[in-house]
Amino acid sequence: MRYIHRTETLSCLNNAKKKYYTWTNFKKRNPEGYKLIVDELTKIQDGLCVYCESKLGQEYHVEHFRCRAKFPQIDLDWNNLFLSCQNKQHCGIYKDSAKKNKEYDINLILKPDLEEDNPNKYFTYINNGYIECKSDLTEKQKIKAEKTIALLNLNDTSLAGLRRKVFIDLESMIDPEKMKSEKSEYQDIIDYLEKNPKEYGFPSLIESFLK
Repeated sequence: MRYIHRTETLSCLNNAKKKYYTWTNFKKRNPEGYKLIVDELTKIQDGLCVYCESKLGQEYHVEHFRCRAKFPQIDLDWNNLFLSCQNKQHCGIYKDSAKKNKEYDINLILKPDLEEDNPNKYFTYINNGYIECKSDLTEKQKIKAEKTIALLNLNDTSLAGLRRKVFIDLESMIDPEKMKSEKSEYQDIIDYLEKNPKEYGFPSLIESFLK
């Protein structure tokens, strides 16, 4: 999970609530506008799931951070929309499953486009593929980080396994100990990884590794 720089509201969403009433009607009656939303979210998210940072490919859905069932009044609010993967074991679908939907207070979850909720301030990645809360968090921040991991199931075993594979690939290219003293030797690789977040997915993990 990483910080997303939210762009200005798309014109297709101006007065959309008055025109279409609901997200379902908008998607059905304005397919061009829906495509613009998907394209813009794909761009600002680098083609990655907003929560787990895996590559989206053709499998995704437009995610309502505050779900439509509880917050229908903002289902056409640009600031409430992201792209999420389709995996039922984690991320958006998992968050909004019938059971989970009743259990959480959305205000206790990190929102990726808020600077104060920047996930880089809250999470670190370890080489077994799992996410941990940073040790310097306040008690309030720790609770928020823990609830975010739990609600989105970001430490799902299959997801951790994918991240572990990325760690293995990185370790085959870069010796972490050697990089501390001879970073310039790896600069070309580092530059490539930083400029191409979709290459492996999980750019927050890569950033954590490179530090």
